[in-house]
Amino acid sequence: MSEESFKDSYFELVVDGTKIEGAERDRIKYVRVFQYADGPDRFEFAVHTEMQMEREFPNASAYKLGAAIEIKTGFDGTGTTIFKGEVSRIEGAFGPDTKPTFKVIGFSYDHRLSRQRLTEHWESQKYSYIVSDIAGRCGLSADCTATSETYDYVSMNNQTYLSFVLELARRVGYEVTCDDKKLVFKPADSSKQ
Repeated sequence: MSEESFKDSYFELVVDGTKIEGAERDRIKYVRVFQYADGPDRFEFAVHTEMQMEREFPNASAYKLGAAIEIKTGFDGTGTTIFKGEVSRIEGAFGPDTKPTFKVIGFSYDHRLSRQRLTEHWESQKYSYIVSDIAGRCGLSADCTATSETYDYVSMNNQTYLSFVLELARRVGYEVTCDDKKLVFKPADSSKQ
């Protein structure tokens, strides 16, 4: 009977460019990434405190709101990036018989397009220009394949930027993705449909 070889699973958490290692990494209970087709991807990870009485968030300076997060996963110590985003919320869980746990939650950078509903308009513009303009307003760069038609008047009525950009993409057969801090607006890959 031959022996099967199993690879050790691996994850790496990078916060504001610094890899979390050693005892700090050992405090991480789990890391989860949720990917959505029509909205921002989300992550969460839980951090245990060392003692039951410890009520202070460990390494609070690293896990601050707005901190850049990169999550890598793979096997045998080599990781592939599966998520890039930013911390948007920190929650505490305090049970009577368990160590306090803090949950760090955040989203991919395109969540910035979902912050509020707005009513706006653009005059004499292409959809690609409008998407680039919206990306800039949300602190993102844009990689937009130029659309051909210029529209006299384009209105966004009580929508989030994300729902509006997705609507524009549907109208012209484009797809919208977010690659780190870059909003991508390009023709849909017909081979994937």
